[in-house]
Amino acid sequence: MWATVSSLTLAAVLTTNPPTRPPYPDTSDPRAAAFSLAVALAKGDAKTAKAVYDGSDKGFLDLIDASAKAKAAADRYNRAVADRYGPDYADMFAIRPGNLDLKVNRQSLAVLLADGEVVQKGNEAAITVAGRFSVELRRDDGGWRVTEWPETLSPAFFAAYDRRVAAVVAAQAEEVERGKHPKPWDAARAFRRAYAAALVAGKK
Repeated sequence: MWATVSSLTLAAVLTTNPPTRPPYPDTSDPRAAAFSLAVALAKGDAKTAKAVYDGSDKGFLDLIDASAKAKAAADRYNRAVADRYGPDYADMFAIRPGNLDLKVNRQSLAVLLADGEVVQKGNEAAITVAGRFSVELRRDDGGWRVTEWPETLSPAFFAAYDRRVAAVVAAQAEEVERGKHPKPWDAARAFRRAYAAALVAGKK
């Protein structure tokens, strides 16, 4: 009996003490800070991105603002789909941070940074990805901050991309809100075509 009670007690302790989650943002080391910044950009979380970024590049600050606009448009679209077609279809159509993650040669920037090579010298560090670009960081009293964003990952290009995404997603949200697409598959088809057209226009 006591063995049974002890087993139940242990099981209760294990189930009531979940693993400790890492903080967000995590600026405890260079890789954590760079990854947190990439995640914040994907989430359109301007407040966190500006807390992790300690540089003065106006182009990158513009990218942060553009990512927030893309997230706001995605939230509006998700609400419109949920209100119009219900939660089952909304789960299928939802635009999530992974959809807005910056891509480099079709690979997630966040994942590339997580896999990059870290070189640290005192309070300065750099993360190099596949020998192609480096993100530079500096440590202060609050942890590590990104100070330099590589020009090879043009902030202007990504900011323009996020603005195109924001525009097309907001337009599709408006169409769903006013009932232009009676069926969810009509909305899905319209979204795919509009999004593809926006990407083609951006390459010209």
